[in-house]
Formats: sequence, C-alpha cells, structure tokens
Amino acid sequence: MAISVIPGWINTSYSSGGSMYGGTYAREAGDLQIAAYKWNGADTTITASDTEAATWSALTKRTHTKSGSNLRAQVHLAKNVAYAASVNVFGAPAANRAERELAVMQIRGVIADPMANADNITYHDTVSGTLSAASGDPGGDGVVVGILFCTEDSLTISPGSGWTAIPLMSGSQDPCWIHAIYKTTSSAATPQWSVSGGTTVAMSVTLALKASGGGGGGSTYVNAYLVAAARGATGLVA
Repeated sequence: MAISVIPGWINTSYSSGGSMYGGTYAREAGDLQIAAYKWNGADTTITASDTEAATWSALTKRTHTKSGSNLRAQVHLAKNVAYAASVNVFGAPAANRAERELAVMQIRGVIADPMANADNITYHDTVSGTLSAASGDPGGDGVVVGILFCTEDSLTISPGSGWTAIPLMSGSQDPCWIHAIYKTTSSAATPQWSVSGGTTVAMSVTLALKASGGGGGGSTYVNAYLVAAARGATGLVA
C-alpha cells in the first residue's frame, strides 16, 4: 500500500464573504483532492474549483438536524487529477455566508474512483470527551478519512489514538471548525477525536478510499522523444 497525504490548507473567515483560497499544490497524475467547506446561516450552493479546471464532484450537502442550528457543510472531490506543477484550489458559496472555513487535502496512491463507501454522516448534538464518527471500510488496503465540522472554535480537539491530523502547509491557519484526520488501513476503522473545553454542535463525515497498490490512481504522463531511426516505424511500445 503506497498512500501518502500531502500537506493541505485551512482558510478561516468569521465575516460574511465569498470565495476562499485553499492552497497551492503540486499534483501527480491520479492524485485525489478533497475540499471541505463549512459555513453558518442559510442554505446556498457551494462550488469547488482550481486553476487547472479539474472536475470536482459534490457529495451530499449537510445541514445539522438539531433545531436552531445553522451549521452547514459540503465536501467536494477531484478524482484522478492530471499532472500539474502548481495548482490553486478555491471554494465558494453562491451567496455570501459568515463563519466560513475551507479545508483542502490531497491524497496520493488511491484508485481512480476510490470511494469505497458513501459519505457516511454522523450528527452530534452535544460533543465532549471522545467523539466517534461513522465507521469506514476501504475493502482492502486504503485510507479512512474523518472530517469533523463544528460550530465552536474555543475547543481543544485532537485526533483519537491511532489517527493522524491532516498535515498543513506553512501559512495555513489553525483549524477553527474543520478537523480532518486519517488512518491507512486494510479493514474497517472508526474516526475518533478527543474534545475538551466545552460542548458543541458538530457533524462528521467518513470517507473510505481504496488504495491503488502503488503509485497514483490514474494515467501516467511520460515526457519522451523518438530517436531518428524510429521515425515512421510501426508497432512501437512504450
């Protein structure tokens, strides 16, 4: 299993606004990128995009079920991306929203369409102590990712035993409302966080992603040339 998690980016804004920058990335062919966007307030349409025009697929938009809660979130995936040396990623609501946070993650070494489960959601009405998300099973070698969306920023939230926080690039902000963790595994795993400092309303999404068994999950791009003797020849094999 050759899975690696590339340092990601978190961008936080308390004030109402639109598009948010999600970091600059060097992509290898077959990489997967995850863009998680959280906001408070009325429903709106969220768009993920990048400067290489990758196709971003939206998972189910989430609204917390607790009465009076305005916690909303959506996750987008860019699967099996092409090679590109420097890619800027963005997330934006169709209408300005307050208390926004964008977290972007990049995973290398999964298959072209890696989702081994639906975007499993858990709603947490009160959070303190150990918080468990839904279990995810990659069905063999893979990685399970847990993404926690909170309404408060004054809590101390750390990964549970055996889980690792998504690494962040220099210049990225500390997470206020989105706390992402992962574990490489060949069986079912349940994302967990340790929460202290109060209680909060939260939602967690679990993604189980299947490994490719080595390298990226998509096409391989090769820069090459033909020697003069090969020009016009047939049956050449790379």
